[in-house]
Amino acid sequence: MKKLSFITALLLVSLAVNSAFSQAPQVTGVSPQRQILNAPRSTQITATFNTAIDPASVSNLTFRVFGRQSGVIPGSLQLQNGNTQIVFTPASPMLAGEWMTVSLSKGIRSSGNVTMEKGFAWNFWTKAEPGTLNQSRIKTIPVRRSGEGHIQCYGALGCDFNDDGKTDLAIVNEISNDFRVYLNNGNNYDTMYSLHPMPAGIRASPSEAADFNHDGIVDIIVGNVGNNVLSYFRGLPNAGFDPELPYLAGNNVRGVAFGDFDGDGYDDVITANRGGNNISIFRNNGDGTFGTAQNINTVGNQETGVMVTDANNDGILDAFVACYSSGEVVLMLGDGNGSFTFSSRSALNGAPWALVVGDINKDGFPDVAAALSSSNRIGVIFSNGTGGLGVVANYTSGQFPLAIDIGDVDGDNDLDLIASNYAGGTFSAYPNNGSGVFTNNPITLPLQNPAHALQFMTVTMTATLTLQELMRSMICYSSSTMAQLL
Repeated sequence: MKKLSFITALLLVSLAVNSAFSQAPQVTGVSPQRQILNAPRSTQITATFNTAIDPASVSNLTFRVFGRQSGVIPGSLQLQNGNTQIVFTPASPMLAGEWMTVSLSKGIRSSGNVTMEKGFAWNFWTKAEPGTLNQSRIKTIPVRRSGEGHIQCYGALGCDFNDDGKTDLAIVNEISNDFRVYLNNGNNYDTMYSLHPMPAGIRASPSEAADFNHDGIVDIIVGNVGNNVLSYFRGLPNAGFDPELPYLAGNNVRGVAFGDFDGDGYDDVITANRGGNNISIFRNNGDGTFGTAQNINTVGNQETGVMVTDANNDGILDAFVACYSSGEVVLMLGDGNGSFTFSSRSALNGAPWALVVGDINKDGFPDVAAALSSSNRIGVIFSNGTGGLGVVANYTSGQFPLAIDIGDVDGDNDLDLIASNYAGGTFSAYPNNGSGVFTNNPITLPLQNPAHALQFMTVTMTATLTLQELMRSMICYSSSTMAQLL
């Protein structure tokens, strides 16, 4: 009888071990926490799993860290705690106040050779240095070449294109249909480095940067508001770019964003198409090229802006979409296989042009804010972390705000907002009171020319663009110039 009990016990232990090895890896904890606002710049990044992980499945293809202004973050990977934790140690400190994305692919597998069922992603912010929203212009830098006509800078994309640890600029121009690269020399951006035409595009406007082909070099995507083309530029060493590769989206591409929507380890693209009344999903083929667009209706009308983050805490990227003519934000939940379905909608009391996401009220969940063009205000909507959206809070802005961006501009551990006002030629800066409440008397930053688009460096905003760097400067762009503020 004792012998039988011993055999039974051995069988139970064997079954338990086999069961543990046969489990699909699931992420049970992350560090830094999702949406945290002040992670140390040299922090280790950790994902904890429910089972031991096969070391051979852990690489910079299956565990990726990307900074919106830094680009690909280099570092080392190791397994700890009985191989149940993957730990990433950055090779050097990340930029201050930067929005970071950590992406885990389905290529991660358990010691029992079972892969993750879906990918996993989360966002956090690095700790910002002290700064101020009260700034004044210190210089103006021409973007238009000598003898050139109207080019209409719509916005600028801030990212490290030459891998020197400094954020460079790609300035997108609607009329000349191109983008122009300005490298950061440590003090300013006063010399044009290169010019890249978009022959397939019309009125090139929104842009983003990502490493779509896993070569460690930042690539650029640009939407064209005058037709249905998404322009794609593969990055080359030393801030060069291959010629334009055009892809067909829905009509009037007003917003672009990226993320690994299907968990295969390669970033995909989503566009908001105002004229198409839809969004388009471009899935990466696994080699840095994209398949045919999958067009999805969102229940809103005239989709104009889009931002991506995990809205319901399942580790899968979701899409916040600004719908212009229906005057609302629509939340589309990702399914982890490259598609999205409707979850929630909330009225904005105005027509949204651009939007941003981040944990505005510090409850651990991403919220959304939009520039409401013709109503001369911005709108802030809190999410509940389960796929629902609350009621909008509106704040007064300058005339015809087109763009908006978010970040801890003053370094006090909450997210501030800045909107660019096209008709007023100003920016409106909104300090956060610490609980997600702003003011109807924002700080006004004047410019000489109309304010189109903006991006801060460690924060990001719109051909009048705002940018914040470590030196806490802001660079604003208008129809043919950029003005540096400090």
